[in-house]
Amino acid sequence: MKLNQDQVKKYSFLTIILNIINAILGIIYFAVPIYSVIWDIFGVIMIITWLVNFGLLYINDQLLIKSD
Repeated sequence: MKLNQDQVKKYSFLTIILNIINAILGIIYFAVPIYSVIWDIFGVIMIITWLVNFGLLYINDQLLIKSD
């Protein structure tokens, strides 16, 4: 599967947004130590963010010119 530059930019933007959401929810999690359903959602978002980050690493590895 060949990705063009526009698709990689969109995927990178998605990664940035998920990482920002993850960081904000992490700060709120430490600031408010009581249980809430939001923390379950935070856990799911964290797992999705990890998978998306690993996907971006894979895409960057495939697009990297290794002969330079």
